[in-house]
Amino acid sequence: MRIRSTKTPTGYVDPQGWGRTHFGGLLSSVRLDGTGIAATNGYFEPRILMPNGKGAWPAFWLMSKNSTGPSHVSSTAELDTVEAYGHASTGACSSVHWWGVSPETHQTNCSESNFAYGDNASTWHTYGTKVTPTTIYFYIDNVQVWSQPSFSQACTPLYFMLNLALGGGWPTDLAKYNDQIDMYVDYVRVFQ
Repeated sequence: MRIRSTKTPTGYVDPQGWGRTHFGGLLSSVRLDGTGIAATNGYFEPRILMPNGKGAWPAFWLMSKNSTGPSHVSSTAELDTVEAYGHASTGACSSVHWWGVSPETHQTNCSESNFAYGDNASTWHTYGTKVTPTTIYFYIDNVQVWSQPSFSQACTPLYFMLNLALGGGWPTDLAKYNDQIDMYVDYVRVFQ
């Protein structure tokens, strides 16, 4: 599967007023009404070829299913299996967020030494998150790179999202790539 980001057409007016200059892409395993695929205390793994490009922000992440649909709750788990940055393709970050609680929890692990070979834009890699009742484990190419204590919202059904965003606070310049970049996904596996 290919997720593509392209420059917005000349004259495009961003309806939300955010000043976006590129379109990105998002694939979610759960719809806005809360229906779809989610797993509790499982293992989630995609195989991805990330893009280069200044401002590229590709990611694979998990969210609490109960954060969507008509009976959503404000306390939400977000587990970022991988966030990559097109200007620094030798590194990757994983994060744990617990939104809507007091105090909120935010932990991030970034490293430029996570890849046994290549970088995230020159070759395919697998990225995994295993959620257990006690611990959340993060993997790159089947090697554990980080872990964090689990929490109640992380042990509810989680759905996955793949996206190719741009910016995120970083300047965007894709002229070198003809204002178009691609993220390729070979598969996503979910085990419960």
